[in-house]
Amino acid sequence: MLCSAAPLPAQSRPTTAVTLDEAFLSGYRWRNVGPDRGGRSIAATGVRGRPAEAYFGAVGGGLWKTTDSGENWTPVTDGQILSLIHI
Repeated sequence: MLCSAAPLPAQSRPTTAVTLDEAFLSGYRWRNVGPDRGGRSIAATGVRGRPAEAYFGAVGGGLWKTTDSGENWTPVTDGQILSLIHI
């Protein structure tokens, strides 16, 4: 059996340098779109056909939903998930 060591097209490096236009980048601003008490994310998804709706699963904060592109988040699972501690 023969194996090839040639890189796949997705693994090859571009032959030309990419230059980012400062004027183009100046229109972008960082913003926090997650809930304040959500914590680390374990899952996130949008909804096909509803561009402003998304869901965010937090490690310690349940499931969150936005319907305004991340401006506001509401908890979906508050009071619905119980944790049992076995001692």
